[in-house]
Amino acid sequence: MYNFDKVAKFQNSLKWHVNDGELPMTLGDMDFEVAPEIITELHKRIENKNFGYEYIPYEYYASVAKWYKEMYNCTLDISWMSFSQGVVATLSAIITNLMSEDSVITVLTPGFDKFKKVGEGKQKVLVSELIYDKEKRNYDINWLDLEDKLKKTNLFVLCNPHSPVGKIWSQKDLEKILKLSLKYDFKIFSDEIHGEITFE
Repeated sequence: MYNFDKVAKFQNSLKWHVNDGELPMTLGDMDFEVAPEIITELHKRIENKNFGYEYIPYEYYASVAKWYKEMYNCTLDISWMSFSQGVVATLSAIITNLMSEDSVITVLTPGFDKFKKVGEGKQKVLVSELIYDKEKRNYDINWLDLEDKLKKTNLFVLCNPHSPVGKIWSQKDLEKILKLSLKYDFKIFSDEIHGEITFE
């Protein structure tokens, strides 16, 4: 079993490039070493000794489809997939190419700061603040505030699990967001990059 209790802060870490005593609440970097199996596979790739531009092979998309089928019993058509350099790059491309300059984007806070920054280029960004329950040590959506903002929204940025607080939105929460989307006719950008990270 891998040792997740050994804390490792890395050189030139963007997450930890903060003032003394400051707690970073922006990036979801893991503070433990990469598993040996991953290091071994990376070494195999390095032994190829060629780092030129590559096309994305069919196997890449097939492995994603297989993962979703095995993990979630969800069948994905490979023709639906498109490779991207990351969540922020994808959101930026969507905003630039599919949203008009008078579009309104809504994000939740505290949240991954890049979502707000990407939208602030030309579009108006609305921010709905999560409610923190000190007793339960839990964040929840302020539904009255969020719905008020979603009435004026063209794109809602959802993060699940929510970064940086680690909140996994319930099925009830997600269904409510979907109903609001149908009611007010806005699109949802769903960042699920850390979707496999759950705590029992």
